[in-house]
Amino acid sequence: MNKRGQVFLMAAVIIAGLVLGASRTVNYAHIGNNQEAFYDLSEEIDFEAGRVLDYGVINNLNPRTKLISFLDEYTEYIGKEEFVFVYGDINNLQAINYETIEYPNSILLITGSGEGISFPISKTLQTNTNAFSDGEEVRVKVREITYTFNLKPGYNFYIVIIKGEGGEKFVAVR
Repeated sequence: MNKRGQVFLMAAVIIAGLVLGASRTVNYAHIGNNQEAFYDLSEEIDFEAGRVLDYGVINNLNPRTKLISFLDEYTEYIGKEEFVFVYGDINNLQAINYETIEYPNSILLITGSGEGISFPISKTLQTNTNAFSDGEEVRVKVREITYTFNLKPGYNFYIVIIKGEGGEKFVAVR
């Protein structure tokens, strides 16, 4: 056997391997975790509610009425997370707690094919909760945890959103 031919054959295999290795493209897709959407939602609510309060204050409307109306419409968008809004000025701070309660029963809808579709029954409860202020800070207690915010001059707005998923608890505070 010709040794010269073996060298060229080995060189050809090595070069072919290098060319194929270099030409192979690898695509990576990074899928963000679903908690990014949760924290983006808290930023969006903070921004939107701030604009609603600004509108109410600028137009001499009752900011509480405007905010409650906005939040009531937003509860369907927020989903099943528990959230607390603290708003007001140094003299009059108020807090509203929204919590979705799941009922053990569900509604069963039977379709024409005889198959059933089950819809869970839930209700969002809106309750007033206590916000305590010493003139410089405001404290609100949610699920036995106290959150503290610095009071600023003028009208203040703070939000605490709590999401429980898979035994973990995620909290966004703004």
